[in-house]
Amino acid sequence: MSAGRVDFEWIGAIDEDRVGALARVLMDAMRAFPESYQSLDEARDEVRNFAREEWMLCVATIDGELAGWGGLIGHTEFAWELHPLCVDPAHQGAGVGRAIVLELERRAREGGAITMWLGTEDEVGATSLFGVDLFPDVLSRLAGMTSGGTHAMGFYERMGYVVTGVIPDASGAGRHDFIMSKRLG
Repeated sequence: MSAGRVDFEWIGAIDEDRVGALARVLMDAMRAFPESYQSLDEARDEVRNFAREEWMLCVATIDGELAGWGGLIGHTEFAWELHPLCVDPAHQGAGVGRAIVLELERRAREGGAITMWLGTEDEVGATSLFGVDLFPDVLSRLAGMTSGGTHAMGFYERMGYVVTGVIPDASGAGRHDFIMSKRLG
């Protein structure tokens, strides 16, 4: 299935009606992950973060309907974080996520970024390292990691991102946050 024409809007100030709509998409997109945005208040707080000067929010619509959104965080002049990426379940698998990532990368390049990075956690056992104690030899365990078809890692790999690090036990014992990066341009 292919998305129709995806239009983008970069948003600065966010009114409360829009906060609610974006928060609902975030919750729906992350419903399969038990630790991610499971309350509307938590999701609204995440959306409101994008009012910060160094955070940018890109909304994707198809025929005027909210299809998804993604954010950029300018941590340094040259390395920007993609966070989060969420696509309404009704539009998943149609190329909307890919279109959003490409738009985020375009904007980051225009802003002077050389590298885009993101964190993707394994909360549900979708990698070979779920439940594994990575210490003391973290890097050799990371080098042998594989991911299953349900983990976002596969999507990001198809977009050109590579695993560049891990934060062991970021979400609890054996639940790691994998850092993926891509050189832009």
